[in-house]
Amino acid sequence: MRKRDYANRVMFMLSFKEMSGYQLSRTIRHHGETMSSGTLVPILKNLQSANLIKFRKSGNKKIYSL
Repeated sequence: MRKRDYANRVMFMLSFKEMSGYQLSRTIRHHGETMSSGTLVPILKNLQSANLIKFRKSGNKKIYSL
């Protein structure tokens, strides 16, 4: 799967509910695909810098949403 496809998948999942990076990773794995944190974190940062997603802090976690 290409990086753009991963970004689209992340945004699709966030359209249903806000999630932490760990929750996103587990949800992707639950659907039969794998995405390492080394792939997911840069995608989240790129989407955030493009103002496509936002995050809030909850303790030690970042909770991402559209």
